[in-house]
Amino acid sequence: MIGLEPAFGVDDEEDEDRQSVSADLEHEDSIRQDYGLTTAYDLPGRRTLVPSTVSRRHVLAELDLKSVSLSYLIVPKHRAAAFLRARIKNTSPVKILRGRVGMSVDGVFLGSANMPNCAPNDFFNLSLGADPAILVKYSKPSVQRMTASFFAKEEGAVFRRSCWIKNTKNTAADLDVMDQVPLSESEKLRVHILQPAGLEKEGDETTFPMTSGTGKGMAVMGKTGEVKWTIRLEPGKEVRTVLEYEARVPSGRDVDTSNGIDTTE
Repeated sequence: MIGLEPAFGVDDEEDEDRQSVSADLEHEDSIRQDYGLTTAYDLPGRRTLVPSTVSRRHVLAELDLKSVSLSYLIVPKHRAAAFLRARIKNTSPVKILRGRVGMSVDGVFLGSANMPNCAPNDFFNLSLGADPAILVKYSKPSVQRMTASFFAKEEGAVFRRSCWIKNTKNTAADLDVMDQVPLSESEKLRVHILQPAGLEKEGDETTFPMTSGTGKGMAVMGKTGEVKWTIRLEPGKEVRTVLEYEARVPSGRDVDTSNGIDTTE
């Protein structure tokens, strides 16, 4: 269960004020009236507003948004970690306003985040931070130079990157794993993806082979050389994604073995 509440500055005085609110009042619903573009809430009962420099909180409404999907984003070349994301549909009739919120999952406070505006029946996304239950290791990239052939008169190199992922949770995990091949404006540099096979241009997709019982997945070619694996990884299982590509340039030019770019002027 994901909990969201407005995030304000909190100190000891505010904590004491919050604890003094009766249990009945905390669960009392407000009366909501719509006036065109304006929504008014009438809080039942009386309120005594004591002068103070700290913010006060009053419950206007409790929204039970049942349409929630969780997935993980992994960009291993930036950080070997799996970041949990929530995609939530606003199934209530209330427009959610942009603001700072405190987040909790299963009663555990995670921190605060910025929530966007969201109209009824629209979706919004929230990042819930890194999940240590999804293990990620990014291997050091390897490079194998290719010598120029007499007929082809080209030089190049084969680059290989791999990412190992293990799901230690007792439920299946949906993963989006992102990597990228280099692009160049020079027509003399040719980059060809070897693994995953079948990715040549934007929009191409191919099945990502996985061991039986491990899960299932797809690999898709995106914009600017982006390669994305969409994987459903079963509990306790592990998988390795491999990105392998070759970069070729005419003989006499040079390829930067750190990223596969033609560095010859």
